[in-house]
Amino acid sequence: MLSSERAWLTTEYLSGRTQCRIAKDIHRKTSSTVCIELKLFCDEWSGVRVMEDRIYSDERKKCLRRALENYLRTNDAAIKKPVDPKEPYAMVLGNKSPRHEHAWLLRVEGKTYKEIGERLGVSKTRAGQMIAQFSRVVGRALRHTKITIGR
Repeated sequence: MLSSERAWLTTEYLSGRTQCRIAKDIHRKTSSTVCIELKLFCDEWSGVRVMEDRIYSDERKKCLRRALENYLRTNDAAIKKPVDPKEPYAMVLGNKSPRHEHAWLLRVEGKTYKEIGERLGVSKTRAGQMIAQFSRVVGRALRHTKITIGR
């Protein structure tokens, strides 16, 4: 996704729209893709690594505001709505529920099963099951992916 498209996602998110609603608007399968794109935009334009520094909620919004300001300062307000609805990684990972992927990404960010369960509206046991199921899907996809290093 282009920076101009990530800037559009950021403006929508900062205006109060949820990641789920934005994802539906741009015909993406999951809100996780929006979350990842926002993280990448923040990493690129604010100079802060939100995942590594474990920045969440209001602090992440501050980073996104700073990133958007930096982007607009250098790109003369070039913001456009994303048009490509294809998600190549979704084809590899299969049709597992977007909630499973979201739970898995939250766990990768360091959230506990209890926090994930509260966020998704399920028990901590169910959160753990969802993460385990999606981990198996990711593991299967990685085993079937050929990676060449070097040369």
